[in-house]
Amino acid sequence: MQSLHFSYKKNHNRSHIPSIGLVLVLLVSFVSCTSSCKDLERISLLQFLTGLSQDAGLTKLWQSTDICKWQGITCNQNGTVTAVSLPYRGLEGHISQSLGNLTNLQHLNLSYNSLSGGLPLGLVSSSSIIVVDVSFNLLSGDLHELPSSTSGQPLQVLNISSNLFTGQFTSTTWKGMHNLIALTASNNSFTGQIPSHLCNISPSFAVLELCYNKISGSIPPELGNCSAIKVLKAGHNNLSGTLPDELFNATTLEYLSFSSNGLHGTLDGTHIAKLTNLVILDLGENKFSGKIPYSIGQLKRLQELHLDFNNMYGELPSTLSNCTDLIVIKLRSNSFTGELAKDSSLAKSWQEDGTDCCKWEGVTCNGNKTVIQVSLPSRGLKGRIAPSLGNLTGLQHLNLSYNLLYGGLPQELVSSSSMVVLDVSFNQLNGDLHELSSSTSVHYNKLGGSVPSGLGNCSILRVLKADHNNLKGILPNELFNANSLEYLSFSSNNLQGVLDGKHIFKLSNLVILDLGENNFTGRIPDTIGQLRRLQEIDLDFNNMYGELPSSLSNCTDLIMINLRNNGFSGELAKVNFSNLENLKTLDLAWNNFIGTIPESIYSCVKLTALRLSYNNLHGQLSNGIGNLKSLSFLSLVDNNLTDITNALHILRGSKSLTTLLIGSNFMNETMPGDDSIDGFENLQVLAIQNCQLSGAIPLWMSKLGNLEMLFLDGNQLNGSIPTWISTLNYLFYVDISNNSLTGEISHELMNMPMLTSENTTAHLDPMIFDLPVYDGPSRQYRIPIALPKVIDLSSNHFTGVIPAEIGQLKALVTLDVSFNNLTGPIPPSICNLTNLQVLDLSSNSLTGEIPAALENLHFLSQFNISNNNLEGPIPTGGQFSTFQNSSFGGNPNLCGPMLSKNCRLAAEAIPETNVHTDLCGGKVIFAIAFGVFVGVGVLYDQVVLSRYFG
Repeated sequence: MQSLHFSYKKNHNRSHIPSIGLVLVLLVSFVSCTSSCKDLERISLLQFLTGLSQDAGLTKLWQSTDICKWQGITCNQNGTVTAVSLPYRGLEGHISQSLGNLTNLQHLNLSYNSLSGGLPLGLVSSSSIIVVDVSFNLLSGDLHELPSSTSGQPLQVLNISSNLFTGQFTSTTWKGMHNLIALTASNNSFTGQIPSHLCNISPSFAVLELCYNKISGSIPPELGNCSAIKVLKAGHNNLSGTLPDELFNATTLEYLSFSSNGLHGTLDGTHIAKLTNLVILDLGENKFSGKIPYSIGQLKRLQELHLDFNNMYGELPSTLSNCTDLIVIKLRSNSFTGELAKDSSLAKSWQEDGTDCCKWEGVTCNGNKTVIQVSLPSRGLKGRIAPSLGNLTGLQHLNLSYNLLYGGLPQELVSSSSMVVLDVSFNQLNGDLHELSSSTSVHYNKLGGSVPSGLGNCSILRVLKADHNNLKGILPNELFNANSLEYLSFSSNNLQGVLDGKHIFKLSNLVILDLGENNFTGRIPDTIGQLRRLQEIDLDFNNMYGELPSSLSNCTDLIMINLRNNGFSGELAKVNFSNLENLKTLDLAWNNFIGTIPESIYSCVKLTALRLSYNNLHGQLSNGIGNLKSLSFLSLVDNNLTDITNALHILRGSKSLTTLLIGSNFMNETMPGDDSIDGFENLQVLAIQNCQLSGAIPLWMSKLGNLEMLFLDGNQLNGSIPTWISTLNYLFYVDISNNSLTGEISHELMNMPMLTSENTTAHLDPMIFDLPVYDGPSRQYRIPIALPKVIDLSSNHFTGVIPAEIGQLKALVTLDVSFNNLTGPIPPSICNLTNLQVLDLSSNSLTGEIPAALENLHFLSQFNISNNNLEGPIPTGGQFSTFQNSSFGGNPNLCGPMLSKNCRLAAEAIPETNVHTDLCGGKVIFAIAFGVFVGVGVLYDQVVLSRYFG
């Protein structure tokens, strides 16, 4: 069978291809054929196996007499092979032509390996194969023409991206592929021109990806004949000329990218309006000129517009605001003018010559044609608020929230006798807070000064929301004369002083009191109990102290109590919580409470969130907590609780629990391995860290089918990583660091579903964190999906190598395997982790060179490989120039500018007898690193292919 490329060099330092004698031995061991397979198929697969110089253990796995049971092999009900799927296996060697003899083979996936040589012609000219994916390998050579006798191939998807292919796309290569739907050939070294007749050959052709090659010439007009094409990507090539008018006849296009070429010309408004299905338009880094046409506003599905680094100019079209789905706009390095956020529809509605302002957008009038309401939130308005609004003598409601307004609040506006509700929140207003005459929301601005005492003179003031500003000073005593107040919020300012019990009781109508995140001191006054309508009290992040007043239990309407991060002390039993039957949230964390958890808390049967963490509570968990049937969030971290086995047996009855944080308790106890612990069917976050627990990771955790985050760090757990870890389909955060775990890094970790695909999003309930979870003193998370995807195995006793399958975890953000006993090289596949921000491999016994392709991990911000046995040059591109020298220390044979060690001198110091061996090995490392380098850039392309083609 002819191969598309034979002339590749065999590396004589690799293991030699097994001799014909070994083939015969293998064949003899399978001489007995069962009814579920055919001799020819077995022979063909074994011939494929013998073509590999590194089979990653397939020889041992392919021992059964029934090849349908071999790993990576799928058969139909007749027992014939229909699929061979062996991605991420670390396979090396060439692809045997024998796979073409599998006459019923439909799907072949050999992606993400280190296969070299050519692509056998029989795979693309097969009479059965529908999908071929050999992306992310080291395949090379030309794509030769198909024989004239070859026609009507069923091949629909061919993915040869991220290899080392060269040569041109000849039209005869594709002439028989009448069923071809997707051709992905990005990240190679193809030359020549874009094939022009693919859509004539295959009417259903939908995806063409040729990014990162050396393709030149112009864009063929024939692409406009593609009636089904959705994705056309040829960025980062050497294309020239203009966008042909005919191209815009391909109205099914959803993704069009010609970025980083030498294209010029203008964007024709008549033509671009035809692409109404376009979602992404990327023409950045070319030589386009002219203006953005007004017809761009007709592309209602547009989400990304990339026109950066061109020679375009003119005012941005107001119609751009019609593209309401836009997420990304890149226009930098052009000569555009105007403002992007201007609301053109409002300007059109408010014409100066309009005779009836009651018809203007955002304006409401009463029956007498008097303006009573102006509502213009989230309109992108920019500038100062005109005092003339105060002339609207009938204006009752003014809503200018969520805009970009600056300057002060006009006195004419805040002193209006008719105003009932004024909302200018979420702007950039500055100046002082005036005396107000109406319910006012000025939160999330930049207002400064002190709280005016005249606010107490406003007898109708019911709502005052001035949180998240820059106010300072104390709350004036006069403020408490505004006894109509129901909502008072000054949180996140710089206020100080104490809550005066002689004044606060006057606010008898108060429903919500929010003074959190200030500098208040003193105690909560006993008179707080006179605020019988109070539903929410929020005093968190202040400097208050003392015992909680027992009168707090008189506020029987309380729904939320938030006193975290103060200096409150004493026993909680002083408050009779059983009176607070409406209480849903109780947060008393980061205080100095002592004693046991009072039983009266367990009478608050509506409680959904309870946080008592970071206090000095002691004792065992009571059975009474089982009364809290609605409890979904429980945090008891860092107290002095005991008997973890009892605690877990009690808590398993809390069926609503989604978040359970009980770490830094139960010191030096044993992790319960009792398989009878179950019932946590809704648990999504489990933290039992820093308890110094002994024992193994228990089997009962394998039943937590909805678990997404697992923290077991800071214990003394032993044994290996359990094999069931990959069965937790939603797990994306694993921290088992600082234990005594042993063995090799489990291959099961490499199959975690939430980490192997960038497209997989957690099914997380957005309300899972009924209370914010803190990472450090200031960073808080409201939803788990906001946390990064993490695997932390540091500070254990793991041995062996870092598995090559690590490259499967494409969604991973943090990987830490530091302070273990790992050996071997840094696997090149780690360079596939394009979302990686933190990589710590320090303090192991790793050898070999640093893969050069790591410099293409553009998000990498923390990198540490210190204290290993690595050698060779340190990459200098990408993020590597930003890493500290200490990140590389403790590796005597590393060289590079940041270590002040010249690599050339280091190379000259190598003994002459070893030079030939090291150079040959270097070729292998370079080939692998280069293959991964071109692979990293196309991972985004892979996401798009799956998005549009499934």
